[in-house]
Amino acid sequence: MTPFKDFKVTTSQPSSTVSWLRLTPSASTPTTRIIYLHGFTQQALVWLPAVLTNDSALESEITLVNLPGHGPRPTEVLDPQAFFHELSTLCEDAIVVGYSLGGRLALWWAMEHPSTARALVLLSTNIAELSESERRQREESDLTLSQSIAAMDAKSYREFLTTWSQQPLFGPRVLNETAVRLRSDARPPSVAQALSTFSLAHQPPGRAFLSSWNRPVLILFGEHDSKYADIAQSLSSLRHPQSRRVSIQGAYHDLLHDAPARTIKEVGDFVRALAPRPSSQ
Repeated sequence: MTPFKDFKVTTSQPSSTVSWLRLTPSASTPTTRIIYLHGFTQQALVWLPAVLTNDSALESEITLVNLPGHGPRPTEVLDPQAFFHELSTLCEDAIVVGYSLGGRLALWWAMEHPSTARALVLLSTNIAELSESERRQREESDLTLSQSIAAMDAKSYREFLTTWSQQPLFGPRVLNETAVRLRSDARPPSVAQALSTFSLAHQPPGRAFLSSWNRPVLILFGEHDSKYADIAQSLSSLRHPQSRRVSIQGAYHDLLHDAPARTIKEVGDFVRALAPRPSSQ
């Protein structure tokens, strides 16, 4: 694991519309920029152990983003296009890595700004291929859930997080105290607003974009996450020759929890394959 002291740490200003934490190698010039977007109810720091385990960390400028409405000091929940505009200022020529909700927003953003990112890494990501009736149902269910979350106090929100984490989607996962504390360090009304604003029901379908986008895409999904495995398998014609789909053995939806070493190795190998080669003189 790379020591934290080997990085210069900077953070966004309190007035920023996108909240982030950046790690820049202290003793070398980074060759790659990587942006990490977390999942629903998480916050940016969830990525930190994984980032420090990645042996390409000291070659990269790493930015961990708090999604709108998430984290202990949530930023304003902008409408999607305004958020994507702000995100673009961070993501110029970057590899953007997103898990679940973060993967959806990475994909959605890339569809709005297709020339900005260098590559995408999508972990357990829904590509929003929904019928009109499915979109209506999803919009209604997200609205109902967001209204419920908005009314929660700290105790009931913590209880909600426990219930949420026990969905069959996550298999036998049990969140440890650190994970629960990171998730519960939030403001339920802000999380609720993010849920309704960035609902899957509002996201445009992504299959055609991913099949035609001429930049590398790595799609990771859990072996036991049947829904998302089917989504990944439906993407059989990714255009770029370095694009790949990888099943993470033994994992359900939460890849970083279920198989952190294999997940980080896949991300690290992908990043290294895209790194600029030193010129020979």
